[in-house]
Amino acid sequence: MAPQQAYRIALSVVLGLVGCRELNPEFIDAADLTDAEGEASTDAETGPSCADPAQTVCDGLCVNTELNINHCGACDQPCFDDEVCKAGSCVPDCPGFEQSCAGECIDTMSSLEHCGACSTACGAGEFCVEGACALDCAPPNHICDQICVDTATSSEHCGECGHACPGERVCVNGSCALTCQQGQTLCGDACVSTDTDPEHCGGCDQPCADVCAGGECVGECSDPFVVCGDACVDVQTDALHCGGCDQACFSAQQCEAGECTCPGNKTACMDGCFNTNNDPGHCGDCETECEPGQVCAQGQCQ
Repeated sequence: MAPQQAYRIALSVVLGLVGCRELNPEFIDAADLTDAEGEASTDAETGPSCADPAQTVCDGLCVNTELNINHCGACDQPCFDDEVCKAGSCVPDCPGFEQSCAGECIDTMSSLEHCGACSTACGAGEFCVEGACALDCAPPNHICDQICVDTATSSEHCGECGHACPGERVCVNGSCALTCQQGQTLCGDACVSTDTDPEHCGGCDQPCADVCAGGECVGECSDPFVVCGDACVDVQTDALHCGGCDQACFSAQQCEAGECTCPGNKTACMDGCFNTNNDPGHCGDCETECEPGQVCAQGQCQ
């Protein structure tokens, strides 16, 4: 079980009687958050309400609890920093080369327990090589902790066995590097949006006195920008606020016309971007998972 998953369960047991708001005290005060849809209207008889029936009033704002990372599933139920909210549940925001299996991000290209797809285990004496069980671990792969890995790309064994990349860094050509998702820029040791970040407006280390919109310092937000937290964002293109404030896309996705989409020939599924032509965990569509021992070819389990 992942440490954060265990932490979430422990907190829910200990704090179960004090309400969901206490689940993550870091996010107790969400009253200063804004949403692209605006504030809720109030009726003297019925109380606060939203024009869109799909939205819920949380802290005086209309939010989509199916997608909002600060109100996921219900008001004041925030996701962790490395999670996104999909269908009202917080799920891991796994890198493009990993897949969420039972709440953990797994490299299904090398995992013995999840080879090619979740819960597809290799037999005794076998290795998982490029998502398929094999008897040999051929070069340029190396055997690290009984697992066949490519040390040029493995974040757990980057450059050599046992050398794990810290934090959000990934392994690129045998070296740990911090990569930013589309639309973000690496400033120092953090990924930021220079279109909206008031500390890095238009470029790294270019602070604004007020707010940043479209890479320029402005006094206030104007169409098509809306206020999300302390930034002016275009919810039609911003991957962290796609279609509304705090509605984040997976790191492998991009935001187009207010919808999270995938690059190239990949399909947007609830757990990321996948090539449904050859992915055994999403074969032909997002829901179809091939049986153990099968492969996915041209969208069919074989």
